[in-house]
Amino acid sequence: ITKSLNMKRLFVLSTLFLTFAAVFAQQQEFIPSDNDGVDESMPWGDEMNYGISRNDGKVFSMSLNTYLYAGGAHGMPHNRFLNFDSKSGAELMLKDIAAVDEETLTQEVNAILVQQCEAMEQQPDNPLFDNWRDYIHMVLSDGSWYLDEDGFHTMAEVYMLAPYSHGPVDFAIPYDECSFMKEEYRK
Repeated sequence: ITKSLNMKRLFVLSTLFLTFAAVFAQQQEFIPSDNDGVDESMPWGDEMNYGISRNDGKVFSMSLNTYLYAGGAHGMPHNRFLNFDSKSGAELMLKDIAAVDEETLTQEVNAILVQQCEAMEQQPDNPLFDNWRDYIHMVLSDGSWYLDEDGFHTMAEVYMLAPYSHGPVDFAIPYDECSFMKEEYRK
């Protein structure tokens, strides 16, 4: 049993390392190899960190957060979420947590996101772009969702539905409203 658990941990750690390496490699494409046109008073840079949103006997859910400044008015944040089955160590994809087929899951989640956006539109400080409906279907994907103590979340990155000044839009769906999700992964 110990050897099996150690192999699962090794697999999870290697997946995390490879994900960090891939994100770092993508970011390096935006940084020029020479200093041609670079304002030395505004150095380029990037940062990476992580957060754990759920860690129990069922699910290990975490975020990889990056921020790249490559010139301009501000840098760009990016969030990538990784979810694992705590028992098997396997990475969880949408199809793995779905109590229905993946297409139905996507339709049900998108309908809830539309409801949440419509509620935001009624607020005086509504952050959403006028054309958010054109992009709401792009929010949910593997890598854009995570689980925490309270429910299922999916996140729209900056500029997808709202301006940079608002930050990413984090949609939360309480577990008792997650009929699309297998009971074993709910809290």
